[in-house]
Amino acid sequence: MKVRFILATLFLVSVLGFGQNQKVGLVLSGGGADGLAHIGLLKALEENNIPVDYITGSSMGALIGSMYASGYTPEQLETLFTSNEYQLMSQGIVAEEFQFFLPQNEPTPSLINVKFSKDSLFKAVLPTNLISPVAIDFEVMKYLGPAAAAAHYNFDSLMIPFRCVASDIADKKQVVFENGSLFKAVRASMAYPFYLKPIRVNEKLLFDGGLYNNFPVNVMCESFQTDFIIGSKVANNNPEPDEEDVLSQIKSMMMGRTDFNIKCAPGIIIEPKVNNGVFEFEKAQEIIDSGYVAAYRNIDELKAKITTRIDSAQMAQKRATFHKKNPDILIDDLDIRDLKSKEKEYVKNSFHDLTRNGTLTLPELENDYYRLNTDPFIKSALPDLCYNYDDSSYTFEVDIQKESEFEVSFGGNFASRSVSHGFIGAKYNYMSRIGFQPQATFHFGRLYDAIHGDINLYTPGRIPFYLKPHITLHRFNYFESGYTSILSDERPSYIVLREIYAGLEGAVSIGNRGKLYADGGYFKMIDDYYQTKDFNAVDTADVSIQEGWYSKIGYLQNNLNDPHYPTKGKKIGLSVQYLQGNEYQEPGTTALFDNKLKEEHKWFIARFQFENYFFSKRRFRIGWMTDIAYSSQDLLQNYTATIARAPAFQPTVDSKTLFMESFRALQYGAGGLKILYKISDNWHIRAEGYLFQPYKEITKNTTTRKAELGKAWESQYTIGSVTGVYKSPIGPIGLSFNYYDNIPEVAREDDNPFRILFNFGYLIFNDKVTD
Repeated sequence: MKVRFILATLFLVSVLGFGQNQKVGLVLSGGGADGLAHIGLLKALEENNIPVDYITGSSMGALIGSMYASGYTPEQLETLFTSNEYQLMSQGIVAEEFQFFLPQNEPTPSLINVKFSKDSLFKAVLPTNLISPVAIDFEVMKYLGPAAAAAHYNFDSLMIPFRCVASDIADKKQVVFENGSLFKAVRASMAYPFYLKPIRVNEKLLFDGGLYNNFPVNVMCESFQTDFIIGSKVANNNPEPDEEDVLSQIKSMMMGRTDFNIKCAPGIIIEPKVNNGVFEFEKAQEIIDSGYVAAYRNIDELKAKITTRIDSAQMAQKRATFHKKNPDILIDDLDIRDLKSKEKEYVKNSFHDLTRNGTLTLPELENDYYRLNTDPFIKSALPDLCYNYDDSSYTFEVDIQKESEFEVSFGGNFASRSVSHGFIGAKYNYMSRIGFQPQATFHFGRLYDAIHGDINLYTPGRIPFYLKPHITLHRFNYFESGYTSILSDERPSYIVLREIYAGLEGAVSIGNRGKLYADGGYFKMIDDYYQTKDFNAVDTADVSIQEGWYSKIGYLQNNLNDPHYPTKGKKIGLSVQYLQGNEYQEPGTTALFDNKLKEEHKWFIARFQFENYFFSKRRFRIGWMTDIAYSSQDLLQNYTATIARAPAFQPTVDSKTLFMESFRALQYGAGGLKILYKISDNWHIRAEGYLFQPYKEITKNTTTRKAELGKAWESQYTIGSVTGVYKSPIGPIGLSFNYYDNIPEVAREDDNPFRILFNFGYLIFNDKVTD
């Protein structure tokens, strides 16, 4: 009887003890954007005082789990992942205040860039990621770095013990992280193939944990003594590969099959009703709510099986106790990896505040880090924080991957009219104490031919600057570019504008967003043209030549998100240019006078351009632009020579292909409104309307064919355009319907004011010497 009593007592104690000391593990699957449902689950658990004692996660589950284990509340996670800042990060977009403009190369018509390694010129280095990881890397490091330091880099000492998994595709196995850099562990677990770049940890190249274990319940059972497991599952194994579907075959080869069952302990699997795309983070709130609802569908069962409770006050105290251990971020040293000594000096110059002050605060570090990642000689810079317990400061570790030495670009534009052209570019990158980057570009087509070369000598530092010797030879052949099909018969060109100019440009950074630049050098402009529409194949063209020297100073700021069809951002350009030289005139058969002329000219050109997309609501966006030009250029020897070199207003893609006489003047003000309607992420329609107001219109004297100036403010001209745009993975596709209130005097186009243009690719030309 006594033995029975003792055994019964022990049984009751064990049962009661189990109920009071139940250890609950939480397993969070991968699943891309659908993984945000884990936040809703955590929110529901806390509202019902259900504790979480251990966490394991994979991919997005690793990110959510690590942040919760580091003391962030479900509400903080919800606020972060539904914010505009995170939406930008998920698309690889750096916040506007950290976009560094100075080192960015001028836009080109490039569609495909192929980079080559130094060891083998025949080994192409293709992109491994669709989005830039720069913003995600820094933000995740910022959120997890102090918690890792507080835990002494032991994941068991986080507020909640934590594990995550990544995939070693070389050895074809999972890698479980239990200590070390929390940021790198989570970043490796998130490296979804072709979306986020893989990283090296302990000399191993690691990918997304979901490749081999997308529901790490086995890691939970092997790492922790759990009494009950909650699984949050938003992923499934891939279906059997389809013999006609290459992508399904690649997925099957890359990804192992995950066991989504809980076998090692009592448990429950909660499956939110989500089935979004891997990258559809714009549905963040909807996805989080799905996790919350799914948790409440199972909340009674959870309460019945988990008897331990932790109330909100206890949870808040637990967080506060852990947060007190988090050391503030103050950096006093840099650890630059994978570079030679001179290359390290170059990178150190990017962190000028550390060199000047001996320490870096987080805002200073953030600014310098983003500047580093826009450097033309840096391909990637993986950051990390390492805490020094002796002096209570951090070392900023940055794993640098240099930009490939060689880059070849291919592109251009295919159009429904005779404005198509091809493009080839070549570039060499060399980094030492300064950056050295020579490049050459080639355009070839009926409308536009060009050869351009320059050498970018770039120096980072407190005030980054570059010097750039350059030379450009190009030709605009306006051969009935308004209507002529690419298959039409050849006829004489009515106007050809050729230029050669060479100079030295220098620029310094003005904050992050702008640059102040100066340029100067030699120019020669050669224009072939007819002075009337009535010419034929036996006629010879007039030739006007202007040759001399130019100098220019200006300010430029540009963060438009596309050079062709921008939908957001701002561009500001202000420049003043002085030119002096001689004009030479060689008359052709359509000239009224056959004497050769020479005349000296001195003039300046001032120009202000502004474009801004300032209003956005739902699917609509509104932008506007203005262009103001003032040239003191003399009237040249005839009307055509004058109009050819007058400043031109060309606000649309189509207008850049046309010699529109009515939209050229020595002094003018112009502007317009743009209304955009977003159909989807890649499709939009844009309607644009512009007014061009010349101060005094350049007109043609029908008797002498000389240029004359009309009355002040007498004439106005308008442009209207409606364009459907699809932004393909390679380049934009546009179909535009255009209206021009144009009255040509020498252009071969008839007076029909309407133009249609279909184009694929970019119609981007080198600047003219007077631009």
